[in-house]
Amino acid sequence: ADAQYLIASAFTRGLYGLPRSPETAAEWLRRAAVQGHPAAEYELGVAFQTGRGVPRDPAQALGWIARSHVLVVSSVMEGGANVISEAARIGTPVLASRVSGNVGMLGRAYPGYFPLFEERKLATLIKKSIDNRKHYQSLKRALQARRRLFAPAAERAALARVVREALGRRA
Repeated sequence: ADAQYLIASAFTRGLYGLPRSPETAAEWLRRAAVQGHPAAEYELGVAFQTGRGVPRDPAQALGWIARSHVLVVSSVMEGGANVISEAARIGTPVLASRVSGNVGMLGRAYPGYFPLFEERKLATLIKKSIDNRKHYQSLKRALQARRRLFAPAAERAALARVVREALGRRA
């Protein structure tokens, strides 16, 4: 599975003389994921969420993300909202860069943040989520506490509230 994941990474980035090919990368991710490779499971879920190399398929995305141990959102800019929402709804803990959009979704006190561009701290946090059961459970509890915010009805109500406020009407 590790070798298949590395092949997928090479096609994703166009390394070792291979062309960049999201479709071929997704096929190699699938081969690694069905063997239980955690990073491949997560990345395949994101591929189905975004339609990168495979047709967009929210159900497949949820299935693969749910199988992964944690979801890593390493955004420099905003853009992880959909996958964070889906992870929260299915109970997959999130490790996220500390950018305003992630903090807005997960809350200031969420225990799964790492500083932007600090890969070693992310690696430490991943290892901690694997090796330290108490920390892993704290991620799950913190996400569970915010889960209701990501329900479709709650999202619709929040959007309606913002629109009313923008229009100067309070209902």
